[in-house]
Amino acid sequence: MQALSSLEWLFLESRDQPVPEQPNWLGQLASLKELTIKKYEVQALQGSMGHLTGLQSLRLNYIGSMTALPRWVGDLISLQHLDISNCSNLNDLTETIGCLASLQALQIHSCGNLNDLPESIGRLTSLNKLAIRYCNGITLLPESIGRLTSLNNLDLRQCHGITCLPESIGGLTSLNKLEIDNCNGITSLPESIKQLNKLKMITIRSDELVKWCGAKENKAMLSHIYISVKPRFGNLTPTSGPKLAGGPMAILATPLHLTVSDL
Repeated sequence: MQALSSLEWLFLESRDQPVPEQPNWLGQLASLKELTIKKYEVQALQGSMGHLTGLQSLRLNYIGSMTALPRWVGDLISLQHLDISNCSNLNDLTETIGCLASLQALQIHSCGNLNDLPESIGRLTSLNKLAIRYCNGITLLPESIGRLTSLNNLDLRQCHGITCLPESIGGLTSLNKLEIDNCNGITSLPESIKQLNKLKMITIRSDELVKWCGAKENKAMLSHIYISVKPRFGNLTPTSGPKLAGGPMAILATPLHLTVSDL
């Protein structure tokens, strides 16, 4: 154990079968800053890892038996990055996630059974990036998301269950990038979007939402925002407006110049 006392990075993975128990020394690694746990059984996550108060980055990957985020995660007072991916039976993040006052980035990827996010997510006042991808069980974002005043990047991708963004999104005063990629249930944006003076770009891959942005009655609220359109097939060339620096797979135009018929 003495040899591990200065360990700062640890990757735990079961390559053959999910491991039913965590190492009994894991919760004693006081210097640990980055931890990745992959293919462990959920009961292996019920130990003393809440004592890792210096941990800054946690990745939980391919933990198929995990149905709820372990409550000790809320005790990780120094945690800045939390990545939860491919946990197919996860359905509850639990309110304890709101205790992560230092969290700057939260990424949830391919957790298809995850239900709606807890209201406590609005307490993550240090959060600057929220990415939710391939999570079709989520049907809405909580109103408390509007309290994330440090958030500058909101990335929603392949979340077909979400049908709208909350009106409270107007409280995201630091938001400068919004991506809505193949979230086909979102067909419009809330009126409060016009309050986001720092929002300079919305990236969209959704036919109905692109049409909504191009409608005459919606141009005024989007006049300060560039709309970057990701085509589903082939390349698109804008009829007017500057070209996106990222190359031919996207276009950039203000809503005043976006020609919906070309899409």
